[in-house]
Amino acid sequence: MMKYRKVSHMMQITAVSLFFILVGCTVSSSLSTSSPVEEMPTSNGRENHLLPSTSIPQVVIHTPLPPTTLIESPTVTTTSTTTPTISLTAENEQTPIPTPPGIRPKEQALWLYETNNRCQLPCWWGIIPGQTEWQVAKELLDKFDQDIYRNDLASGEIYYGVNIPLPLEVFSEDRTELGILVQDGTVIAIQTYVSIGDTPPDHLSQYALSTFLTTYGQPGEVWLSTYSAPFEHNDLPFRILLFYPKQGIMALYSDNGIKEGDIVRGCPQQDPVSILTLWSPTLGWTFEKVKNGSSPNSVLDKLLK
Repeated sequence: MMKYRKVSHMMQITAVSLFFILVGCTVSSSLSTSSPVEEMPTSNGRENHLLPSTSIPQVVIHTPLPPTTLIESPTVTTTSTTTPTISLTAENEQTPIPTPPGIRPKEQALWLYETNNRCQLPCWWGIIPGQTEWQVAKELLDKFDQDIYRNDLASGEIYYGVNIPLPLEVFSEDRTELGILVQDGTVIAIQTYVSIGDTPPDHLSQYALSTFLTTYGQPGEVWLSTYSAPFEHNDLPFRILLFYPKQGIMALYSDNGIKEGDIVRGCPQQDPVSILTLWSPTLGWTFEKVKNGSSPNSVLDKLLK
């Protein structure tokens, strides 16, 4: 589903001010740095650069009209949501995940997308990375796909691809793949598309950028990617990645950027999160590990390779 695979400008931005620019309109521009830039392979004649965090002593953001208000020392409020408890029976077996309401699979899938089965990320639909056994997750996912794809990896992990049907009144496509990574019979990571195309108002609102930041707080790392020049039809991918290593969450927000001189401007808060990658925090995954393909079909593997 990702049309463009290679990113020409990728920079890590750790300044607190950017965290709040994301709630408004985000601007990507050239960065002032006295450290060398690590070169990456070129793509379609466009320059590819990776600016590691250690090479960025200062972030300079050029803000076009209307100006963006920066809040330097805010207080982040986190709302409380409930994470389901996976209980064990006397035989040490986990209880099934409750069946979502609705008759048709598309109705059930929409309810799960809208409510996340009342649980907080990295729990997805009641499946908790690091806790939920694959057979318990499979009982829920079999309701949507009776022919779940399996890929046994050389690392000993197993990747399952689940075909989820989608209602076209909310999603621009009628199905998507939910990726599940399993180790020793337990789900350890999940990858899912959330917003696919233009999402109608009042849908997937909990994944809007402002709500997401309020719920999960300031990310440990923020990565921004775009291109040095538009593609055909004035397509200029502009992506913000929020990386929460202690919570096991990576969230990708996307927009079509606008080139204004040397500045690329994007407003990714217009749509809900595009893709979520979720994992058990006990794995200790870093951004580099996820980027280099800690799980099959990882979002960064698609975007950066």
